[in-house]
Amino acid sequence: MEFQEDKIVRLSIQFKSLEVSKAAAGVILKKRPSIGEKFTAFKVGSLYLTDVGSCYKIIFAILLDCLNEVPEDTELIIATCSHPNIIDRRVARKMNVFSQERGITYKTSFDTKPPRKVKDECYLLANDAIERGSTVFAEL
Repeated sequence: MEFQEDKIVRLSIQFKSLEVSKAAAGVILKKRPSIGEKFTAFKVGSLYLTDVGSCYKIIFAILLDCLNEVPEDTELIIATCSHPNIIDRRVARKMNVFSQERGITYKTSFDTKPPRKVKDECYLLANDAIERGSTVFAEL
């Protein structure tokens, strides 16, 4: 299936498991401003998650929160994380059930070595969520 370049959103995700059933995550959302241009961050998320007892549940909760933050005309979301559970088939199956309601396809990518700057920025956002104790998304 072909997707328009400017209708694709990329998510860079890093998360930390906290005490039992809690986690914090940092997410950078990127898209192309127009066809032919490079991906540019348009929003960041600092997520504080509760009632997430496993890495599978943490990743699913992050992806579900991000689904509500992408532009209405998004056709494809590509989520990248350095945790191997990002490519768990259960995550992909479950996310596609929710995203298909909006006409969005979800793909995931396991990246063992994300760019240092991206990883550091995501962890700063996760630490911010821990200090605040709540989830915040901000447009750039």
